[in-house]
Parts: sequence; C-alpha cells; structure tokens
Amino acid sequence: MSLSVNFNSTSVRTHRNLVTADRALGVSLDRLSSGLRIQRASDDPSSLVLANQLRYHISGLDRAAANAEEGVTMLQTADGAMDEINGLLNRMRALALSAANESTQDGFSLQALQDEMDSAVASVTRIAGSTRFGSLSLLDGTLGGNQLSPEGRDYLQDVDYESSLTPGGILPGSRLSVILDPAGLTVTRDRVGMALTIGGLPADRDAPLLSTDQYSALPLPRTLAISGPGGSYSIPIDTTTTISDLVAQVDAVRTTYGVQAGYDADSGMLTVESQRFGASGLTVEDITGLGGPGILDDDDTVPGNTLVVPAANQTVDLTYTDVGGTLRTLTLTQDPTQDGGRTFTNLLGGPESAPPYTAFAPGAFRVTLKDDTGGERGVDIAVPWSTEYYANRVSSVAIQSGDLASDRIPVDIPDMRAAALGRTANLTGVGLSSLESLANAKVLITGQASDALRVIDAAITEVTSVRGRVGAIQSNAIEATLSTLRTGLENLASAESQLRDTDFAQESAEFARNQVIYQAATAMLAQANQIPQRIVDLLRG
Repeated sequence: MSLSVNFNSTSVRTHRNLVTADRALGVSLDRLSSGLRIQRASDDPSSLVLANQLRYHISGLDRAAANAEEGVTMLQTADGAMDEINGLLNRMRALALSAANESTQDGFSLQALQDEMDSAVASVTRIAGSTRFGSLSLLDGTLGGNQLSPEGRDYLQDVDYESSLTPGGILPGSRLSVILDPAGLTVTRDRVGMALTIGGLPADRDAPLLSTDQYSALPLPRTLAISGPGGSYSIPIDTTTTISDLVAQVDAVRTTYGVQAGYDADSGMLTVESQRFGASGLTVEDITGLGGPGILDDDDTVPGNTLVVPAANQTVDLTYTDVGGTLRTLTLTQDPTQDGGRTFTNLLGGPESAPPYTAFAPGAFRVTLKDDTGGERGVDIAVPWSTEYYANRVSSVAIQSGDLASDRIPVDIPDMRAAALGRTANLTGVGLSSLESLANAKVLITGQASDALRVIDAAITEVTSVRGRVGAIQSNAIEATLSTLRTGLENLASAESQLRDTDFAQESAEFARNQVIYQAATAMLAQANQIPQRIVDLLRG
C-alpha cells in the first residue's frame, strides 16, 4: 500500500460512506417524525404518482358523498311537500263526497263546501310553487327541461311549453316536433335603404349628407323622423351632418328605440332597420318634405323611392301527443315582442275555437330560434327544412354522485301545481281539465261532484306515483350510491395510507441500523484521518 500526504484515499472513501449513512439516517428521521414514507417525489416516484391519483379520487368521493347527502335532503323536502298535497287532496275528496250526498245539502252548505274546495286548490298551487331547496324550485316542473335534437341545436335555442296552459297534458316521452315548410324558414327585420351617390359614384362616409346627389337641392332645415319598436325620435340634419354622423346618431339610441343604421361605402347603401325580427312597425318619414326621391322616403306614389320593407311574421307548426294518446298539431306565430322576434308561440287555443280549451290554451308553446347574426345589419335568420327538429323532456337537474363527470343521478319531478294535476281523468270534454278547474267551474255548486271525484282521484294517483318514483330515486339510487361511496372512501384511504404512510416497525429497525452505521463511519473516519501520521513516523525513523 502506498502512502501519500496529498491524497488519503481511505479517508475519502470513509467520508463518502459517512455522508451516505448520514443521508439514510436523515431519511429515517424524516419518516419517523412526519409519519410519511413519501414526502417528496424522489422518495418513491411511482408510488407518489399512484398515491396522488388515489388522493384525487378520495377528495372527489368525499365531495360526492356530501352531494348525495344533500340530494337526500332535497328529495325529502319534495316528498314532505307532496305529502301535504296528498293531505289536501284527501280533504278535497271528502268535500266532493259530501257535496255528492245531495239529499242533505242545500245551497248554503254547497257554497261552504265550494269555498273550502277553492281554498284547497289554491293551497296545492301555493305549496307546489313555493317548495324550494335553496333557490331551486322542486314541484313546479322546472326540474325537467326539453332537450333539443342534434339537428335542432344548430338552429333552435329552445322548444318549451307551460304545463299550466296545456289542459290535455303532454304524454311522457312525447316529442315536440317543429314542422317547417319545405322551403325552410327565413325571418327578417323591417328595413329601408337608399344608395347615396356623388357624381354617380358611392358617397364617402365623411361626405355631408346634403351634398349627395339626392339631397343637394334640399332647403334647410331638415329632420329625419324615425319610429321604431321603442318609440319615435327625430334627428336634425344641417349642411355639416355627414353620413357617418347620421349613422352614429341613430345607433346612439338604438337600445332605447330599437332601430339601428349602417352604411356600406362600397355600394353607397344607407340602411335603417328594426332590431327586432318580424313586423315590428318601423316607419321613417320622408326627409325631403317634397315627395320626391329621397332617403328613407315612405311616399310610394313617387317612382324610384326606396320604401320601408315590412317583415312578415312567419309561422311554424308543432306536433306532440297528449296524455290521452291523441296527436296534436298547432300553429305557432312569430312574436316580435319576445326575444327580439325570435320566439314563436300559439296565438290560439285548441282544438276548440273558444275557451275552455281541452288540449292547449293560447301561449302554451314556445319555439325560439338561435341568433347567430351577431346583430349584423342586413342579415336574416335562415332555418333550412328538416324533419329532425324536435325536443324531448329530460331532467335538467342531476345529483353529482361520483368523482367522474358521468356519475350523475337525474332528478325530474313533474309539475305539481293544481293546473297540472288530474289530467289523466280525461274530463276536458266537460270542462274539467285539471284540479284547478274544480275551482274555476264551481263543481260542487253546479252538481258536478261525481266528476270532481274522478279528477281528484286521478290527481291522488298522479301525486302518489311521483312520490313513489322520488322514493325509488332516494333509496335505490342515492342512498345505495352513498353506501358505495363510503365503502370506496374507506378502501381508497387505506390504499393511500399503505403507499404514503410510514411503517413504524420497519422504519424503526432501519433507523437503528442507520444510526449504528453512522456512528461506526464517524469513528472510522477519525481512524482514516490518522493514516498520514505514519509518514511522520517513517520520517522520524
């Protein structure tokens, strides 16, 4: 063995072993003091990845379990309200039975029975309308919505109906199909326009309006009077008013008056139009005051004038099946006052021409078109013909019952208001379309107690059936899922603990081993550092 003053290889190797032993001892101390085997990615990279995935699942399942608990509370709230409705229906049934016993009733007693019947009907609607879980209404039918077909989503924003205005009801699962003319559907706005020129060429935006060929001879002063959906207003025009100024002044009040303007410098076309689709009643007075060709001139006796082109209110047909199995077809007309003229609704009830209607009342159905025009002027909404525009009622509310997006339990409670109950009795022909009609028709006074019993019995069956479905969702779906979630949480937490937590028995033994090695390495380093002393001994000898 060679001896060297400049390099003590034995000391270096011993020091390296001491550093390794110190690091191992530090790891053991960290694990024993924190209780965690994995504190950083370098401790066990693959186990860290798996443990973190388990942690995410545990967090998700814990939140899902809380969601399920809230779902149970929500359904119990709905069930409690429906139990109250059942109690009212039982009382109404007793009232109808009392009224049916004609031998012991007189006009005063029948009026008292009818008054109580009216109060009970109103209470049913009040309970159904006011039962909420937070801000979520539970019994007024809003837990379900109409889902559009894939083709319908491209052109339709919504297809909906008001259950209180459909006495004949909608058969569960029935499609609400939108039927278009084979030529398709195009909805337009009231609009007017005129090409402005100077020397036969399109006028510049910054050119004074009165300098254009059409108005160069007009006397002053001038005003442009416009009437739109929001009212009428006038714009003063003088020799300094440019085309851009006129457009800006119209657009400055577009929200108030519902009128917008634009100018295309390439074609020289100045356009003023209603912001609403459909016949919204746009009018623009003749700026010339002379009856000659002029901007936005509504004098159709002068050749060459550009007139206001009124938009026609279009129609579509809608088909559905009522609860009695009858296919219904009705016509919906474009309403310029709703959603900017994109909504169609039925103006008439049916199938009768006058109330009381047995299938649907005016305003019961709505079809709203999508507006992809972005408010651009001169652009219409066009819907091509198709047989696949329809909507089906589905639940619009669901309980997130797991940590995946697909882990959802839908909840759909139909309308429990008086106008929506009792329809399955199929007594619309005698004017008793729902529970609400028992109050409207004063059935106990008019001698219709037997028919009233049939409507009430139908309502009891409907409410009881819904309560059964709600109970099934709670017990078979939510509570069963909740039990599974709790078991999953326990197992996943155990699996994460095995990966991430310290095994104290094993780590204690490892700590003792590392401690002995550390102490030995420290002692040996002291010995290794003495080796160069032998060189001194040799020199002395």
